[in-house]
Amino acid sequence: MDRIEPAADRVTVWTDAGRHDADHVVIAAGQGTSELAAQVGIETPSALAHQVQFTFGLRYREDQPPCWLDRSHNWQLGVTFYLYPHGDDRLTIGVEFGDGLPWDTGRDEAVAHSLETVRAYTRDLLPGVGHEVLETVHGTVIPGLGDGVHIGQNGPATAIWGNNLFMRAPAIGHTIADTLHDGATPGPIETPPR
Repeated sequence: MDRIEPAADRVTVWTDAGRHDADHVVIAAGQGTSELAAQVGIETPSALAHQVQFTFGLRYREDQPPCWLDRSHNWQLGVTFYLYPHGDDRLTIGVEFGDGLPWDTGRDEAVAHSLETVRAYTRDLLPGVGHEVLETVHGTVIPGLGDGVHIGQNGPATAIWGNNLFMRAPAIGHTIADTLHDGATPGPIETPPR
């Protein structure tokens, strides 16, 4: 989506494929949400920071820690982690630096710094985690927002934003659009396969 033009009861969306007229548009565009939402009169936070998570294999199934949020700051002040297992043999670890790594850091540098930090954390506290990265997911967060879902609406446009949701914004947008179109109650959000 490049541009949105609202009218009283309709909205025109401009994309690379051309012009599309709709009764309603849902904006769940990750780092592009703020700019698009502003075009339809919805105010959203515009500041962004990097957040990265990595999936590793486990050396032994019995080494798998439970799903948890490590917000203790015991390992390093200002750095927190979230962990969640995938089956019996993989673990995803995300790292958060205070309000996030500043947006002007650049994606490659943010990923490298995050990986260095996660590897040091696993070396110190999770020796059963393998060294090879099986998957990297780079996302954006809004500094100071915390977790949760935020929704704004103005006429025929709805915007959705929230930290950690940005990594799955396309799946969220698709689910909400289908729900609004069908008039149904939202169901589970199907995220892309890993």
